[in-house]
Amino acid sequence: MTNQNHSVELEGDEPQLGVPHSPSPPPPPYKCSIWMRGVPMNRATRGGAWLKGVLPTRGISLAALIVISSAFTIIALMLTIGSAPTPVIAQTTSCANSVAIPDPEDSNLVNDCNALLAAAAQLTDTTGLNWETTRVITAWNGVTVTMTRVTGLDLSNQNLTGTIPAVLGDLSALTTLSLYSNTLTGTLPAELGKLSNLTQLYIRGNTLSGCIPHALHSRSTLVSDTVNLPGLRYCSVCANSIAVPDPENDNLVAECNILLNDVKDTLRGTASLNWDTTVPITSPITSWQGITLGPGPTTYTYVSSLALPNYLGNQRLNGSIPAALGTLTNLQTLSLWSNNLTGEISAELGNLSNLTILWLHNNHTDGHHPG
Repeated sequence: MTNQNHSVELEGDEPQLGVPHSPSPPPPPYKCSIWMRGVPMNRATRGGAWLKGVLPTRGISLAALIVISSAFTIIALMLTIGSAPTPVIAQTTSCANSVAIPDPEDSNLVNDCNALLAAAAQLTDTTGLNWETTRVITAWNGVTVTMTRVTGLDLSNQNLTGTIPAVLGDLSALTTLSLYSNTLTGTLPAELGKLSNLTQLYIRGNTLSGCIPHALHSRSTLVSDTVNLPGLRYCSVCANSIAVPDPENDNLVAECNILLNDVKDTLRGTASLNWDTTVPITSPITSWQGITLGPGPTTYTYVSSLALPNYLGNQRLNGSIPAALGTLTNLQTLSLWSNNLTGEISAELGNLSNLTILWLHNNHTDGHHPG
């Protein structure tokens, strides 16, 4: 059937789209304006301007109009689907069943991921990190994943503050840990000693203090970046080393550590002393200058004498008398005469109840010998 007397209007009046268009020319006797979803189908954009055309209906059957209308319905539906908003994925505090872990059955990577989240929560400034459960872990800043484990962590130059998170010790597959050039403070967590696969550790450029965990400094591959760091020291370097013949001799291990960490560090001018501070130690304490061990029931068990009078005859000790000498409670002889020692005589020397010889003369010290 052909419509020859009337124009056909679908979907009612023209909506206000807020886009200017050129005025329509005077309508011919027969006009068809087709509308779909509020958009006039006889509108097109050309050169940025809206043009409104007219579709003469003379000779167009109603069936043809239905076909045209259906085609535009399909196009409008496709455009609607294509512009659907992206669903919002919520951030969670656990990596389990999250976008971060592609395989939810991968428990090892889930645990590593959770350890990283816990570490980030402990640090006080992580604005440079994009560690979120809405992002796959392989896209996290500084994180290297090999197979199903976190094997590398590079957080250098990230302006991180706070203390080094102990939970990093749970990343058991970690081979590289770089915390270089941040503003981290505090100590190296003992938990880092659990990282048995760690081969590279970079911690310079922070303000760390205290002891380097024995499990770290006992591995020579990690020593290069931890030696001579201000504030850090090897507090148990004598344990399980050649310095102490009997590794079960806890007392001598403790006194050996005191000599290296506290006495030698306080005295200056000790560069020529052969007190072994290499890691691992390569010489026994019995060969160290000025040190004599006292015998126990079966072996030497304590430091009985420390004698460094004008040692080597041409290089004198300077600095102050170390207060830590007062913890060598088995000491019987202490001889430091004819050096350049200054400052107060440490009151802690009064704790040496077994001391029978004390020679401190010909120095520049103040005060009296402890009674």
